[in-house]
Amino acid sequence: MLYLRRGVAVLVAVFATCAIAACSAPPAQSETAATPAVTWHTAKATSQELERTVVALLPAEAVVEVDQAETGDVDVCNSREYRWLGITTVTLDESMTPGEAVAFIEARLGELEWTLVPDHDVLRNRRLVATDPKTATRILVKGDGADEEIQIASTSPCFASSNDVVPGPGY
Repeated sequence: MLYLRRGVAVLVAVFATCAIAACSAPPAQSETAATPAVTWHTAKATSQELERTVVALLPAEAVVEVDQAETGDVDVCNSREYRWLGITTVTLDESMTPGEAVAFIEARLGELEWTLVPDHDVLRNRRLVATDPKTATRILVKGDGADEEIQIASTSPCFASSNDVVPGPGY
């Protein structure tokens, strides 16, 4: 039960940080005018694929386990648009610390010309907000210094949606 509470607390903290990062960064060009063809299904698929792409940047021997959440949340961007939020947790081998993993991902994404905003949380744990130049999807990569894992949270660009979307979990 304690593990479940801890997992929920981590998920809430990551979503809050990702939402703050998404709101504080200047909007990507694709967010200024939502594309009607994008649905929560396509936003989810794109975001989850990018989470897997980021995991694949790590050395295979450093990754013990990957746990990608099957569902995510839909959050409000503004009065007419939404964004999809997801998360993947990566358990690391003892050969790589969470801080080293975040730094490694930062270097690799820099080579791929992503927009990078490196930072530290209040506990001085390294974190990174990165934006994919092709999809404008943002990710937050953060490691907790006490655990041997990192979290990769994704935030899709804003999209217009039909009446089938209500903000909340389970998407």
